[in-house]
Amino acid sequence: EALTDETSEDATGASGQRIEYGLLPAGSVREYQISGNASLRIGNVRGAALQIDGQAVDLAQHSAGNVARVQVGAEPAIR
Repeated sequence: EALTDETSEDATGASGQRIEYGLLPAGSVREYQISGNASLRIGNVRGAALQIDGQAVDLAQHSAGNVARVQVGAEPAIR
């Protein structure tokens, strides 16, 4: 699903390597193939959507203010 507003994103792999970091314009779509754990930080969650393995993730459950932090891996959990 495309972003509806400009959104910041920081994706980090299990070993701490940065997968992507920056501002994404409205209309952007990103897809990653990640094995193992990853950490995602998404700013301006009101303009973002997240799916993991085809399942929608409710970013409100992972948000403080307008920033979501999601740990992705064997069992996604709030980080």
